[in-house]
Order: sequence, then C-alpha cells, then structure tokens
Amino acid sequence: MKLTLFLSLLITGSAFAGSVRIMNDTSDTLSAEIYSADGNKKGMITVPAHTNATWQDASGGTYVWSQTPYRVIFICTKSGDQYGIVDGVQQAGTVIASSSSGPHICKVPKKKNGTQESTKPAPDNQNSQQQWQDEEPPGDPIWGPP
Repeated sequence: MKLTLFLSLLITGSAFAGSVRIMNDTSDTLSAEIYSADGNKKGMITVPAHTNATWQDASGGTYVWSQTPYRVIFICTKSGDQYGIVDGVQQAGTVIASSSSGPHICKVPKKKNGTQESTKPAPDNQNSQQQWQDEEPPGDPIWGPP
C-alpha cells in the first residue's frame, strides 16, 4: 500500500518536472527561450499567436530541482527582437507573454522589393525639416520643456 502511494506520487511529480506552460496572448508568433537558474539555455519553443504550449525539459529523468526558477525570454519570430522576459518561473508554472516585462513590440521587417533605392535629392519640405532638426530647440536644454 505504501509502495503504491509512493510510486503514484513519484510518477505524478515527475510528469510536471521541468515543464513550463507558455501562453501567447498576443497577435504575433513568439518563440520562448527557457533558461535555468544557473543561466544555461534549456530549450526553446515557438508559440503561434493566441495559443498555448507546454515546454518540457528534454533531460527527462535527470531533472534537478536546483535548475528552477526558470527565466523565459519571449522573442518575436519575424524580427528576432526581444518581446519580454519573465523571471522566477517555477517548475510546472505558467507564463503569459503580455505579463512579461519588456518592450511588448514586434517590429515588422521591411520587405525587399528587389529594386535599388534611388539617390535623388530629398524634396524641399524634407530639407526644411532637416534644417529645423539641426537648430537648437527653444527653452533651457537642461530642464527640457515645461
């Protein structure tokens, strides 16, 4: 009886060992990089927009408790920019992309048209804007605008 109880607890505990549930509640596809407490990269999973996924440590039975808490870094898949970071994620924990700390912006990469940009001079209105930008702004430069 005691042996059966012990084995069932062991199996249940190992089912969640080294796993993190990742919720992407954004409109962008994100990659989640998972790092252990000692800074080693444990893995990466791509999560499409508005979906959930579960990352599980590939080491299986060699799970070490000291590797938690995890750090999850969300990366925009299209641009490669960092979306956000969640620290202190425990084993079997859940992270939500919009709750991470960071810029929360995925820049859209510029498309290449296959045509070269021309070296035409800028129109007059752009030249006047450039001249204005070269001038010193009004007001005290130390204190900024009121």
